[in-house]
Amino acid sequence: MSGLLVRIKLFGGLKPPINIEPDENGIYHMELKEGFTVSNLIDMLSLTGKPLIVVVNNIICNDYNQSIKSGDTISFFPPVAGG
Repeated sequence: MSGLLVRIKLFGGLKPPINIEPDENGIYHMELKEGFTVSNLIDMLSLTGKPLIVVVNNIICNDYNQSIKSGDTISFFPPVAGG
């Protein structure tokens, strides 16, 4: 398969539902199909319907229809509150 090589970071107790192991830094390396979007990745990771903050290459992503490019790092955070 010749696809998009991406890095996925999950924070705040988020775990992937698929059987992949992170590297020693906690980063999941995945190969995705061309044309994959942030929304597709959220669905694939079973994060649909959960409140999330999504960051693509250190920039907060507000458009989940954004296409993912090879080399991207996509981070998922649950919203946090404190006091």
